[in-house]
Amino acid sequence: MDMKLGVVVLPVRHVDHAKAFYRSAGFREDVDYASGDDFRVVQFTPPGSEASIVFGKGITSAPPGSVHGLLLAVADIEAARAELLVRGVDVGEVFHDLGGVFYRLSPAHEVPGPDPARRDYASFARFCDPDGNGWLIQEVSAGAAPVTPRRRPEHGAAGLGEMIQQISRAAMAGRATGAMMTLTMDRPRAEAALGTEPIRAIGRPELKAKLDRGDEFRLIMALNRWAFDAKHIPGSVHFDTPDELYAAVQPGEDIVVYCSQVDCLSSVALYRDLVRRGYRNVRRYSGGLLDWEDAGLPVEGEFVTPP
Repeated sequence: MDMKLGVVVLPVRHVDHAKAFYRSAGFREDVDYASGDDFRVVQFTPPGSEASIVFGKGITSAPPGSVHGLLLAVADIEAARAELLVRGVDVGEVFHDLGGVFYRLSPAHEVPGPDPARRDYASFARFCDPDGNGWLIQEVSAGAAPVTPRRRPEHGAAGLGEMIQQISRAAMAGRATGAMMTLTMDRPRAEAALGTEPIRAIGRPELKAKLDRGDEFRLIMALNRWAFDAKHIPGSVHFDTPDELYAAVQPGEDIVVYCSQVDCLSSVALYRDLVRRGYRNVRRYSGGLLDWEDAGLPVEGEFVTPP
């Protein structure tokens, strides 16, 4: 008898922040169902995956952020990482394990860069959702034995009632680890997103002066919606998907991109993708939100403490 993983329940604090994160990451929203104030079910599916994730209210007693080891199988880990960075997901550097085909939960066994022989199941990169639920992307070539069936499901065919029963059964476990899903990325755009060309920069004093003068320019925060809602530089804008950004922002506009701090690569990825698409008046504020706050300058958002 076949037993296919259907749903992994993720414990989250803020349902709408989680929705914004997974939508920005390219996951497909399947269901958002609520009954009263204490029950809500949201389901998202990674692109190309048969298994889905579910989060909401009243569906698990597990602490928020307690799910770790979720695996997304991708054909090209460097392209997948670049695609996620363009979408505002702060993905760690690619690494491989000294032991070979899987990773050990110990930094001592992690070697920077993909597996030298590019063996299947041997290269990884990490990211987390807003609550700290942990994901890894893992390189598995198209010719390798599939880790899950590759058929794209027709969600909703079984009806909402059956889906709710499935979610309830999964939630009884309270905590889930080690699930694997298949993620298909837009490889051509991802490979072009990062590069080595010099990046035009703007410093904090010049950025502040532009804002103080009321100059017309786009200050774009290159992180997810939940991060933008939590805290951002006044005057910033955010776009949930690259398509929304390129539909709203014209190639001739003056643009500044930033993210959390100097080591955050999301703004680098967005900068390079903008330039590749013909946007020439683009600069990066590398210090990001941390540099801005450290200078005592004002920020806005739900997590900002009033003076």
